[in-house]
Amino acid sequence: MMPASDLLWLFLGLGLLLLCSAFFSGSETALSALTKVQIHRMRNSPRSSHRAVVRFLDDPRRLFITVLFGNTLVNMAFISITGSFIYNHLFQEQSSGLAFAATILIETALLLVLGEITPKTYAIKHSVSLSQMIARPLWFFSTLIFPFRRILRSLTNKLLSLFNVSDSTGDHPLTSDEFRAVIEETEKIGALDREEGEIIHSIFELHDIKAREPMVPRPNMVCIEVSSTIRQAFALTKKSGYSRLPVYRVNTDNICGIFYVKDLALWRSIQPDWLDGRSVEDITIDEFLKGQSRLNDRFPELRNTLIRSPYFIINTKKIGPLIRDMTRDKQQMAVLLDEFGGVTGLITVEDIVEEVLGEITDEYDLVAERAIAQDKKDPCRLTLPGYVSIRSFNKRLNLKLDEGLSSNMAGYVIQLFGHLPEEGEVVYDALNRLEFKVLQKTGARIDQLSILQKKKEKKTGRKSLFAGILPLLFLAPLIPVAGPVPAAAGSSAAFAAYGLALLVSLLLMAFFNGAETGIVSASSARIDVLAQKGDRRAVYIDSLMENPDKMLGLVLVGTNLMTTVAGVAGLQLFFMLFPDKAGLQELLNTLFMTVVILIFCEILPKTIFRARADRLALKSALPLRISSFFLYPIVSTVTRLTNAFVRLAGESSRKERMRVMREELILLAKLGETEGVIRREQLQMVQSVLELESKTVESIMTPLIEIEAVPQNMSVSDFFRFVTRTGHSRFPVYKERIDNIIGIVHVRDVLYATGEEASIESFIKKDISLLPDSKKVFTLLRELKKYRRHMAFVVDEYGGIIGLVTVEDLVEEIMGDIRDETDREEDHLIRVLGRHTLECDGKTEIQKLNFTHNLDIPLGDYRTIAGYIIHLLEKIPRTGETLDTNTLHIVILESDNRMIRRVRIQSKNTPIVED
Repeated sequence: MMPASDLLWLFLGLGLLLLCSAFFSGSETALSALTKVQIHRMRNSPRSSHRAVVRFLDDPRRLFITVLFGNTLVNMAFISITGSFIYNHLFQEQSSGLAFAATILIETALLLVLGEITPKTYAIKHSVSLSQMIARPLWFFSTLIFPFRRILRSLTNKLLSLFNVSDSTGDHPLTSDEFRAVIEETEKIGALDREEGEIIHSIFELHDIKAREPMVPRPNMVCIEVSSTIRQAFALTKKSGYSRLPVYRVNTDNICGIFYVKDLALWRSIQPDWLDGRSVEDITIDEFLKGQSRLNDRFPELRNTLIRSPYFIINTKKIGPLIRDMTRDKQQMAVLLDEFGGVTGLITVEDIVEEVLGEITDEYDLVAERAIAQDKKDPCRLTLPGYVSIRSFNKRLNLKLDEGLSSNMAGYVIQLFGHLPEEGEVVYDALNRLEFKVLQKTGARIDQLSILQKKKEKKTGRKSLFAGILPLLFLAPLIPVAGPVPAAAGSSAAFAAYGLALLVSLLLMAFFNGAETGIVSASSARIDVLAQKGDRRAVYIDSLMENPDKMLGLVLVGTNLMTTVAGVAGLQLFFMLFPDKAGLQELLNTLFMTVVILIFCEILPKTIFRARADRLALKSALPLRISSFFLYPIVSTVTRLTNAFVRLAGESSRKERMRVMREELILLAKLGETEGVIRREQLQMVQSVLELESKTVESIMTPLIEIEAVPQNMSVSDFFRFVTRTGHSRFPVYKERIDNIIGIVHVRDVLYATGEEASIESFIKKDISLLPDSKKVFTLLRELKKYRRHMAFVVDEYGGIIGLVTVEDLVEEIMGDIRDETDREEDHLIRVLGRHTLECDGKTEIQKLNFTHNLDIPLGDYRTIAGYIIHLLEKIPRTGETLDTNTLHIVILESDNRMIRRVRIQSKNTPIVED
């Protein structure tokens, strides 16, 4: 019996080894868990603890070997000493097989809970603080083992050359897939709501989506023939609900113009001499086009209105560059052409905006044409138009239909049928568990589909019945020696059994480590494609990729169990080889197993699997499936235990954590723009979306002084002239005073009127939306979309109207300026004069100056450069006054007693970027 003092020292030593194991495991996890954002902040920090972390991260191979060596050495020492104690003192060198099993169970449990789960959980929750704590001692340890690191590196390189692979351990640039994964994780945790996450994902897809996906296809285009009269075109816009109609000659492949119904307000009172007393509405579109040059000369203020030139693009153009080009060219509609010059469809700015922000309808939209809606007759089914893109369908239902089969759902269903189906026909997509039914057709075109998503059947196999005893099969090699025969007897059966156990455990350990690396490094896109084709291996690997907790739990249990089995089996072999050398047995086992495991179970398999990730990940599927079946009870227990530790782990308040994650997402987007993962306009959109949560409508509204409103008794003719001057479609209507808004009037309501009205009073819609100035922008966007409102008025705490917000304002807050053909030219607002100087209007928004021209004006309780100047000076400056900040020199070029009209800005440091 061991003396109590020796027993105390033994337990203290084992506790210290477990603490060291936790140190190395936690160090690896903490340093690996640091995000690019956190690393970027540390790299730019003057703190020495941050520099120590960055020094390690800049030498990943050194970090990799240091952590692996330290963890393996400590674990092997713990396994050897604990195994020797259990074998020699608890079992007193009897029943070696039973002692072997007991040792494995005890050591695996201790190493898993105290050496893996607890430190890793803590490290994940406190990666930054723990990294700062461990960086210096870990670096010191890596310096101590410098000779071994050199020997190990040389030996490993020679062995890797036999497999024709090289060690590629190191950092890699940020990828778009990683960025999307971060967004998904942020959304899961709750720092982003579902709608914010969808919008940000859509922003990333802007440069991947071709215009032909969200387009209105040619068969669905509402067009008018050039021989029709202007009055007939006007009637068709009223019937269809569209404000713009393509005009074609002979057939729709020959689009010759776009009819703009709003422009009719400009032409109604005009009767050119050559029309022989007819109004513009009575002539044909062809006549109008033929006389357009004379009309332009006679009425230059109406040049190129009513029938405007078409805007053609190729149908493969990406919608990100397209919306930028359409905004630059002040276009709202584009005609899509195929490679042969034939018309394939139409796309509008609204279509592109809806790809990002979701469906936006107003009171004139007859139906939500692209809606994926619940079937009114069968609530279990969904209905959708056939031309909805597969990508949109996947995004809405979180599915993975093969986008390579077709561009839209009608084409996908035809591929499933293998022929043109008839109305009422049903086809089943077994891979995605979807049932499609053709509801409506026009000729060969599928107009409407019904979809039923079937639930996955639960498998009720024998797993629960037999899984509890299956882990014992890992100990099968011990059956020959499980009796009372002492291992020291040196029987050949015992030696062979332990040798076999050692070999099998080392092979399985190498497999688990390699498989984890292979799955993490494999191309998810290729695995997805193979899974779509029905490859069972790919389906299983894909499920592990989508559920990393399941994979990590399996690998964690498998690796630790096999490490313990190998360590204890090796110890038993050294007992047999050196029966009377207590202490030497443990030392030799620790050193020998550390080297063997490091080279053959860690570095070699991880490097080989990383180099051939796709192929080896697929080959790992069956062994992993079998292992998960065998280890199910242990993995399940470890997963529950890990979740319990996660809940118990201390963390900052949820609200603060959400705020930090959102800030890190913005910084990550900036890093992505620097590394070329996203474009500058995408960065601006992402940042705008994340800022909407805290931004109030007061910060984006059009102030009362700038609202263009009309009096309630304005005549129709004066109203049309006002429309001509402003170019807007909707106008607030006031009674007596501008701050007494009583309703809204839309130019189309006045145009569509059948009778002769003297004033606009009968067209006023008095159901207006009022909202407090403190309302959050994102909440308002949801409400305007839901209730199909286009305009809302902002009131202060006294109930007075102080501003106006439109859907267009909200859209531009996210997507930037979107101008149409009627927007007045604003190029004069900002004029770059030189490398460091520009002039702009006082109402120019700071966000535009910062993003577009690389200024760094601080944000605050103001929107415009005028607001910033007034905030600093606490007054409205006079013309000629100047203002100096740390980075800017500002000259007031023009102002009056009410506002700052124009300023000149000189950047003292960074050059100004031209838009």
